Amino acid sequence: MPDSASPALELDYGILRVSDGAAGVLLNPALGNWYVLTSFKRAGSAESDYEVMHVTAVDNAVLGECRLTVLRGQEGTTPKAYVAGDIMELRLTAGGMYQYVQTTDARMSNARAPAGAAGGVLSGEYPNPGFAQAMATAAELGGKVDKVAGKVLSANDFTNSERVKLANIAEQATQNAPDSQLRDRSTHTGTQAISTITDLLSALTGKQAKLVSGENIKTINGQTILGPGDIVVSATADAVRRPVNLFPGEAASGVVENPTLTGSTYYSLYGVGKAASQWQVSTLVDFSSTVVDTGDVVGVGTAYAVGVNILSTATTYYWRVRYKDEEGVFSAWSNATSFTTDVVFSNYIPTPAPTPASFGAAFEGGFYTGLMWNEVMQSGSNVAIATGVREFTVPDMTSNALVYQGQVLEIRSRSNPLNKMAGTVAVAGKNLLRMNVASISGGGTFSDWSVMAQYRIIVAPKSSGDVAGLSYKNSDTAAPAATNTLSEGYKATLAMVAADSATVYPAAHFCRNLSIGGRTDWYLPARDELDLCWRNLKPSTAANYLSTARPVSAINYQNLGAYADVDTAPGVNKNSNPAGAAYTTSVPAQTAEVVFRTSGVEAFEFGAVSYISSSSMDATGIWMQHWRTATAGMQINIGKSGMTSSYRLRAVRRSII
Repeated sequence: MPDSASPALELDYGILRVSDGAAGVLLNPALGNWYVLTSFKRAGSAESDYEVMHVTAVDNAVLGECRLTVLRGQEGTTPKAYVAGDIMELRLTAGGMYQYVQTTDARMSNARAPAGAAGGVLSGEYPNPGFAQAMATAAELGGKVDKVAGKVLSANDFTNSERVKLANIAEQATQNAPDSQLRDRSTHTGTQAISTITDLLSALTGKQAKLVSGENIKTINGQTILGPGDIVVSATADAVRRPVNLFPGEAASGVVENPTLTGSTYYSLYGVGKAASQWQVSTLVDFSSTVVDTGDVVGVGTAYAVGVNILSTATTYYWRVRYKDEEGVFSAWSNATSFTTDVVFSNYIPTPAPTPASFGAAFEGGFYTGLMWNEVMQSGSNVAIATGVREFTVPDMTSNALVYQGQVLEIRSRSNPLNKMAGTVAVAGKNLLRMNVASISGGGTFSDWSVMAQYRIIVAPKSSGDVAGLSYKNSDTAAPAATNTLSEGYKATLAMVAADSATVYPAAHFCRNLSIGGRTDWYLPARDELDLCWRNLKPSTAANYLSTARPVSAINYQNLGAYADVDTAPGVNKNSNPAGAAYTTSVPAQTAEVVFRTSGVEAFEFGAVSYISSSSMDATGIWMQHWRTATAGMQINIGKSGMTSSYRLRAVRRSII
């Protein structure tokens, strides 16, 4: 029965879709003809809700289904509503039997003798009007030669001497050879080149010398028609649809060490649930030996991740899968497809250490202070936003691993980061990033993707990473374009160091020259990274200052996958994880970590100071945040040069999660 959402509605319109197992089996009747289908429900051995239909047309043109045009409610039955899994069979019905000529029909005993005068034709339409022929006319009969009584041939056809000559010729005699010699095969000697016999050589060329299964001879349910024994055709062979290899596809190349083999959707003809799957990988197309044979993998999934240290580089493999239903019935094996592994397997970055449970906890050379989304890499692949498996072409990661398997990432369109996909890394090898996308926002197809990862912001120890009086720049002039960011403090700091000396960019050079706990990747935090320091490590109980709106910069901070900055409420931080809500007078509150409270050994200075960021506000100014009693937490701009001891910086580093 149809496996669509509205089978009853389809039947009302006279078009019925059935499983594609019927394709090529049901014949399309000629115009004006029909045959009978009986539909019914079955529960165990009990049958009910019969309906007789006349099939007037069969259409197999649509891949994956068979469409029948039917006349419903025939032979006194009424149309019923059916669901996926209900049954249709070619059964013999009373109405069908009645279409045959009955023994009581008068036509069966009518001899249909010719009627009319000479020259007429047989009359009537039955039993076989095709044999009706025109009768000879009297004139035509008058021109015939009469047979002479007692003669074998008419005396008018031959002379008597000719008749005698014919009578004396022996049976099967020839003119030039004795009959006995021509009939004796032992006298047929000599040879003749096959090329001299017209068309014989070309007719024999290309013929199989021996029948071989699989070479122009199909098998049935995997059994060859050659050799002794019976071919068993199972009634349940198609109860579970044969799966299709989706990934890796046929002749895929550059496959990573541990690919995730993916099959098509499971489907049972009778609606039986999936119980397990079996996966095989081999270097041989006949799978006579395997490098992977999973046996029954219990579960409803249609994907299997090959483990590490199993596949070799630059090697061609074949793979296949079959599904098993809850009644123990297997599908046929999928048609095997090949793939070739990459010449070098990519290395993932090590899985990072767990994130500390509390803000201010010692971690990786400093103290954990919150999470930010930052760009890892970019992709120009033309991809539509959707859940499921999504693939992106990315910069070569063979010698520069950037992510790890299972890592949570967001893929955002830079033109509008609200158009994004979130999921986990399935495969990352060479130029391929494959994601299992679990959730989406927005929609459409884009090719300006930023691959975003979460990073832990780690503040440097106060004794070595907190300093006063260092200016952002030695003049109130434009900084590199990379400083036009609210979240990428690391890239902004690197750009300033690359642009000029420590005399021109004192703060950036100070941070990049730090070596603390063996870590040398310290930098000047961007505005939204500095916000986490206030939000999660606020030293004081002072009320947060809300009287002055946060200014809006003319710079478009919507770059590198980050969000634009249009909110004037202090504290709004769209680039942190979780996103930061606007401050209230009491939120954020004083940190619970004692060493970061006022007078604590790691506490940010508080009372009459401000901390600067690496984010440009405009050509002449930068973003900073007040650690001041009267304006606690205020986010405002200041000039880039001439900073006194009341302006401080606190270096940070970041660690991917």
